[in-house]
Amino acid sequence: MRSPTSRLSLPLLVLSLSPYASLIRYVAATSPPFITDPASLVNLFIGTTNGGHVFPGATLPHGMAKPGMDTDSPGNQAGYDANPIYNATGFSQLHDQGTGGGVSLSNFKLWPFASCPDGDTFNACPTSVDSRKVLRNILPDGSPDDAAEPGYFASNLSTGIRVELTATRRTALHRQVSRRTPWYTFPPDTANPRILLDVTDDGQYSSTRPAMTLDPNTSRVIGSADFQASFGPGRYRVYTCVDFAGDGYELVRNPFYPLLSLTALEFRVLPWNTEPGCKTHP
Repeated sequence: MRSPTSRLSLPLLVLSLSPYASLIRYVAATSPPFITDPASLVNLFIGTTNGGHVFPGATLPHGMAKPGMDTDSPGNQAGYDANPIYNATGFSQLHDQGTGGGVSLSNFKLWPFASCPDGDTFNACPTSVDSRKVLRNILPDGSPDDAAEPGYFASNLSTGIRVELTATRRTALHRQVSRRTPWYTFPPDTANPRILLDVTDDGQYSSTRPAMTLDPNTSRVIGSADFQASFGPGRYRVYTCVDFAGDGYELVRNPFYPLLSLTALEFRVLPWNTEPGCKTHP
């Protein structure tokens, strides 16, 4: 048997809920649609000009590896500048942003060559930062042909080479079969594509005690150097391990000119032959 109190309380309860039901219907009718891919709305290029010190390259949350483009802009504290008048100088593995001060990090640049002068010989390649730098392609709106989304960066250089970067937490990926294209895409008539590993040139050109170990059997390069901090007198040592892969190409180490434009380098080739053949130039 139901009590009289229960029967009387029911209509009061319904009446008290009716204003809230209207409010719920109003909120549901006016709320924006659910965004299934919020990362697609991120604009990584905000703050990348006029000394904004913003890094638009590839990284993961709390990731150590932050590969991205470096430019020769005077306001490139984060390595990159979206102003198209500035040249690309390399694609390095470590960056930060928002710090100001001296240019921080930008260590261990990689740089692609589709060809080199003097009969396409490596010893004629313009390996220094000032000699190798090139502009990016320009889009119809006047901006550089760079693209970025969370975890991904790409650029089309004026040399016809396309560079694409991504990262895991501790690894920078400059070459990956994804989106059905190699991530260093050379012009179709490229006979001898080359990748330069720059151990010495960070953002402040501050390296000392550079060291490099080359395994000619696997093409693995292990490098390290000391660099200047962006604030204060302190220095730090950082290390890199680089593996190379070429889709459709055979990996070859030039036995006579594996090194150019380096001084005071500690260089070691793992056992391969009695004359590993390295050459340094002051």
